[in-house]
This record gives sequence, structure tokens and C-alpha cells, in this order.
Amino acid sequence: MKKNVLGIEIGNSRLKIVEVNRGNVVRFQCYDLPDNMVQGGSVVSWDALVEVLRNCIHAGGFQAKLACLVLPESECYVKPLSMPPMTEAQLMVNLPYEYQDAINGEKDNYIFDYAMKGIINDENGNPVEMQLLGAMVHKDLIQKYTELFRKAGLKLIKAVPRPLALQVLAKYYNPEFYKQDYAFLDLGNDMTIIDYFHNGVYDVNSTIDSGVKAIVQAVAETLHCDPHVAAGFLQTNKDDIIHNEALVNVYSTIAIEIMRGLNFYSFDNQDNTLEKVYYYGGGAWITPFLEEIAGDISLELLPISSLSPNTPADALINGAVALGACLD
Repeated sequence: MKKNVLGIEIGNSRLKIVEVNRGNVVRFQCYDLPDNMVQGGSVVSWDALVEVLRNCIHAGGFQAKLACLVLPESECYVKPLSMPPMTEAQLMVNLPYEYQDAINGEKDNYIFDYAMKGIINDENGNPVEMQLLGAMVHKDLIQKYTELFRKAGLKLIKAVPRPLALQVLAKYYNPEFYKQDYAFLDLGNDMTIIDYFHNGVYDVNSTIDSGVKAIVQAVAETLHCDPHVAAGFLQTNKDDIIHNEALVNVYSTIAIEIMRGLNFYSFDNQDNTLEKVYYYGGGAWITPFLEEIAGDISLELLPISSLSPNTPADALINGAVALGACLD
């Protein structure tokens, strides 16, 4: 475990930074990003982001210079793999061929990595299959992030795909998760994501193309104001806006899609033991939204902060992925 590091998640609308010292959260902050600086997880304006990142680090009083980055799924290809038993050297040679459908150009332009899920043995105890979680990212992208951090006064030491950051987070705070099925529910701004983990290992996710932004839009239409102003009204719950019928309709629509996603996963994986869903993200404070979700799904809905009551709740609820990127 590094002595003092930063975990950084660069979303479409928010920048999240957490400072961690030997596994303990030192400080955490979220910052709104200018419109269109990041779109669909891809950075549009690298030079402008340097200034924003540098200013946020200074304003937040962050001291660490080593940084761990969360890679957005739009920029990183993660998938489960099954391969014959082989050495690590052989695996690194063969891994690129598992991504032939996703490689654009030469395979040497990409970085490949993996996490071991388990080994299947035959009746005599001899290994017959390796189950892996593979990841692929373009080298040019890592170089751009490395340069971004360098200009902001940081050194990039690790880049972690978002689902793997969640997996590490869960196992760090509850080693029993190695033996369990569970799901994380990201109530994000642009979309809602359900990540499923089987026997403690990332399996798959489902996405809903609606999130807090749709709730903000309902506020804007109800109060006849600009979306930026509406976001502020939502945060302050102006005139108890969170219980307005227009917003409740949005909650219900998203909640039904969450229920469908969970039901489909259970139907498609009938041997699953999924019982709990841990929620986090920008919509995690909207009580009637959570009540709508809890009423529609058959599983227990819990805040991700319940994993570690001694960790600042804000860092877990709003910075779960950034925090997971820092942990080993």
C-alpha cells in the first residue's frame, strides 16, 4: 500500500479526487467540470483540463504527488476470458488475440493486462482452464493521461478500469466478498450503471441511458429555469422539489429499468446468490428516488458507505471508484 496517493476520476461533468494514506482517506473533493470538456468519458480539451486539475488540487489542499487514474469504460475494453493453462509470459503473448474484434490497427499500439479469476481443475486436480478478467487500452491514451498529470504536477503510477476499482474497493473493506455475489448501483449524472460481481469477481454490467441529468431537467421544466440553476435548486431542495410529481415520474422510470436489469441478470444467471445492491453516485442523496428503487427491486438496497462505517461517507458515496483505484 502506497504511503500517500491520489485517486482521480474524470467524469463527463465532475472531477473527483481522493487522497489516501496507507488505505485511510485523508481528504476528498468533487468539482464541477466546464460543459463539454469531457464527453462520453473522452477528454475533449486536454490543455484546459490541465488548468482545471491543477487548480482543483491546489484548492483542495491535496499533498500527494502520486496519482491513480480511473479509466472510463468508453476508453478501456474489459471482458472475462477463458484460456488454457499457460505461463505468464505465454499469456501476455496470447492475450492480444482475445481482442482481435476490438483492436483498431496494430496490436502493439495497445496495452493489455489481466486479473486472475480462478483456475479450473479436472477430476485429477490438473489445471485445464484459466478464468481471467482481461483489459485493453490504447497506449496513446495512457501517454496523454501521463502528460496531463505531469503538467498538473503529478505522476501517474496506475490506471485502473472502473469495474476493477469497484472490485478492489469491495474486497478491501470486506474480504468475505471473495465468496459472494453482489452488485453496485451507480446513480450517475448521464446514466445509471449496475455492475454485477460473481464470487467476488466482476462479471458484467448493464446501463440505463438516464440519470441525475434527467431529474435536473425535470426541475428545470417545472421551475422554468436554466439547467445549471435547476441543479442548484435540486441540491438545496427548493420548495421540496424532490417530491414534485414530475421528478417522481423520472424516479419511477429509472427504478423500473433498474428492476428490469436486475431481473434479467438473475434470469440469465440462475445460479447466482445475489442478495444485496450497494448504491452510490450523484443521485444517492435523493431519498424519494432511493425509496422508489427499493420498492421496485426484490433485493436489499444499501449505501456503499455501509461497507466501511469508519471511512468518510462522502468519499464512498461520491468517490467510490476514485477511492478503489488507490487501494491494493
